[in-house]
Amino acid sequence: MSHYDPSNTDLDPDLLRIAAHEAGHAIVGVLNGGEVHEIKIYPASEGYAGVTRIKFADELLNELLIGLCAGHEAETLWSMRHLGYSRSKAFRSTKDGCHTDMALVRKYRRRDDNALTETAARGRAHSLLIQHWPRVERLTDRLACARRLTTAGV
Repeated sequence: MSHYDPSNTDLDPDLLRIAAHEAGHAIVGVLNGGEVHEIKIYPASEGYAGVTRIKFADELLNELLIGLCAGHEAETLWSMRHLGYSRSKAFRSTKDGCHTDMALVRKYRRRDDNALTETAARGRAHSLLIQHWPRVERLTDRLACARRLTTAGV
């Protein structure tokens, strides 16, 4: 399956949405010099949750911030493309699941006055995701099927 088709019930759209979120972290993380160790999706009380473990060198703070923002951006783009949501509806509907990522963005930004703003990090993440969207789609599908990928799978 290469793209979500609402008439195909093989994969839950919520699972694919979370897979897109985690794929966004992974793809943008790799593009920005990070090393992906694991991506995992698991059942949660309200559908699915996921985690992407990426290691960045200490001096790559801005790249880390961009990678953290990439999950929400990818989830928003996936919802727009596959569920037909407007950008504002997609952004709002995915915001609750991204609170941990955004709390980390705020925490890491406080460590360095020269760090990117959240808006700048989100904008750079968005640009990278648009440029590499076919790659995000492929990883989303593989992750949704496997539920766990390691370095070799990214």
